Amino acid sequence: MPIDYEGAVLLGDSDPERSAFLADVIENDFAYKVVTVDFCQYVEGKLFEARDASTKWMLVLLAEDLKISQAERVRISPEDIRSLFKIPGVRTLACIYSTEADPPNLTTTSRYIPLVYVPPSTDSDRRHKVINGLRECGLKEKPGPPIELDDDPILVEQIRSLSATGEPDEAKKIFGNLIRNLQKSSGDSVIVSRLIQGASGSKVFRFRPKDVKSKVNERVLKIAHYTHGWKLSSEVEKHLTVQATLGNEYAGYVPRIEPCEGSHNQYVTQSQNWHAIAYDFLGGAKFGKGGNRFGKFMDLETALIGSHQELQEKTANTRFEEYFATTAVCADGRRRFLELLLNWLSNNWYLAHSTRGAAKPLWDYSKGPDKSFEGFPPYRIPARSKSYILNFLDSRTAQMGSRFLDGWDEYYKTVRNFIASEELSNSYNLAAPQRAILSPAHGDLNSNNILLWLDEVEHPFLIDFPFYQESGHALQDFARLEVEVKFTLMDRQADSSPAELPAFDYTQSQVRLWQALEDHLLRETWDTNSLKFPSGSFDNNVKLSHELVKLIRTKALAVQNQHQPTPPVAFCTEYKPALLYHTLRAIGYDSLSPFKRILAVCSAAHLLDQSRSK
Repeated sequence: MPIDYEGAVLLGDSDPERSAFLADVIENDFAYKVVTVDFCQYVEGKLFEARDASTKWMLVLLAEDLKISQAERVRISPEDIRSLFKIPGVRTLACIYSTEADPPNLTTTSRYIPLVYVPPSTDSDRRHKVINGLRECGLKEKPGPPIELDDDPILVEQIRSLSATGEPDEAKKIFGNLIRNLQKSSGDSVIVSRLIQGASGSKVFRFRPKDVKSKVNERVLKIAHYTHGWKLSSEVEKHLTVQATLGNEYAGYVPRIEPCEGSHNQYVTQSQNWHAIAYDFLGGAKFGKGGNRFGKFMDLETALIGSHQELQEKTANTRFEEYFATTAVCADGRRRFLELLLNWLSNNWYLAHSTRGAAKPLWDYSKGPDKSFEGFPPYRIPARSKSYILNFLDSRTAQMGSRFLDGWDEYYKTVRNFIASEELSNSYNLAAPQRAILSPAHGDLNSNNILLWLDEVEHPFLIDFPFYQESGHALQDFARLEVEVKFTLMDRQADSSPAELPAFDYTQSQVRLWQALEDHLLRETWDTNSLKFPSGSFDNNVKLSHELVKLIRTKALAVQNQHQPTPPVAFCTEYKPALLYHTLRAIGYDSLSPFKRILAVCSAAHLLDQSRSK
C-alpha cells in the first residue's frame, strides 16, 4: 500500500531503543504513521521516493548520531543534514539528541532546524518532554472524542490528576486520547463516570457513548502512570491465566480486555505519561440486558462503609435489598455481604484448588523488586515500599505516636530496624521452612477490587489481576482483607454520628479503642475470649470491624485446615507472616490517616516480637 507521505514521519536513528520509543510516542500520542530507518543512506532513498510521488514527508526526524551506512559507520555531520534539504521530498526536518548538556550546533545549515531532546529511559518525565519537543516540530496530537464528566466532585478531582498542571480541559484531552485508539470507539461524545470509591479506584473509570443508540459497549478504563505500566502489562498477561486456572463458571465473568489500534502493545494504549487498558466490563447480551450497558453491582467498600440510604438505593429491587432494609439490620447486612463474597471465593478458589506445598521459607528479608511480582511465599517487601515505610517512621507525623501509645519508642525501633536491615535471619523465625497451604490467590484483594453483581446473578467478580498467582499462599488474600478492614475502613462508616466521630478515623480519641482491638486480635485466643473496650467510648464501628475480622479469620482458618500435615501447622504460625507483610505495607500508605499508620506500627511491632527467635 503506498505511503501517505503528507501524514507520515520519517525517523532516522541508529539507536534501537530510542527509535522504538520515539515511534511509539509519534504513533500513540500524535497518531501519525512512522517509517523508521537506521542509516542515513536509507533516509535519502525515502526522500527520493516522496519526491518521485510529487509529495513530501510531514516530518523527517534525524538523530544527531545517525550513522552514514552499514559500511561507513560514522555519524552524520551538519553538512550531511544540509544536503538533505536540497531534496524536495522533505517538508520539515528536525534533529534529535540525547546529551542535554551538549546540543548539536546546526547553525551552519542556514536553515532553522528544531532540536528535540530525548532524555534517557530513567527520566520519569521522558515522554512528556519528547511530546513537547515534537509539538515544536509542527506535529499535532490527534484529538480523542469529547469528554463529558458526571456531576461528581470526586470524579473531577480524579480526572484532573491526569494533567501535570491540574487543568481539567488538559486532563479530559488526555483521557480522550487514551480511549482514541480503542477499537470500536467513535468520535462521538463520551460520558465518564466514577467506577468505585477510594484511593485504589482513583484511576479506574467507566465510560460510555453519549448517544444511547450507539453500538459501542459501556466499558472501563484502568489508567496507570507509565512508571507503573508494568502492572498493566502484567494484568494483560495474567488475564487469560485466571480463566484457565479456575476452570469453572467464573471464567464467564472475567471481562474481555479491549484490543487497541496504533500501539506496539496489543492491549495497552498510551498518551503522554499515562498508560491504560480497557475492559468490556461484563457487558454483552449475557450480562448487559441489551448488550451495551452495565448491570447493577456494588464494591465491598461501599457495602462496608456506605450510608444506609446509599445501600438501600443501590440494592433496591434486587435480592439484596433485605440486607439493608432497615437501620437495625444494616450492620448485619454489611457482614452478610462480606460473608457471601468470602464463601464464593473459598469454595471456588481456596478450597477447590488448594494443596499443601513442600516446606519452604515463608519470608525473605531482602528487598523485593519494584517492577515485577514473583508471588508468595516467600513474603518479600519491595524496595520502594521499604522507602515509604521509612519515610513515615522518620517523619514529624510519626512522632505523635509517643503521645498516644505507651512503649512507642520500642515499637518504632523494632519496626525501623526490621525494615532498614536485611541481616535478620538470626533475630526472627519468619523464614523457617513451613508447608504452607497453596491455591489460586488474587494477591491484592482490597475492598475496591472485589464486587458483587446485584441484578443478574448472585455472583462476585474481581478486577485488578497483576498480582494473581496460580499457586500462591492461600491465606494472603484473607490477611490483605483484614488489614483493609482495620486500617482503611474502620471508623469510616458514612452513618457515623458527627457528634461522636466528627472526623472519621482522623480522630485521635479513637486510637485507644483501635489498640484494644489490636491487642485482642494479636492473642492466640482471638476467637474465644471476649473483647472489652474502654468505657464511655464510641465503639459502634470498631465492634463491626471486630465482627468482620473474626469472619475473615474464621474463613481463613477453614482454608488452612485443609490438607493438614502431621503434626498440624498452627493457624497463627502460618497466618502471621501474611498479616505482618500487609500490616507493614499499610504503614507506607499515605492514603491512610496518620493515626491508623501509627496503629499499624504498633501492630507490626507486636507481630515482630511474637516472631523473634527463641
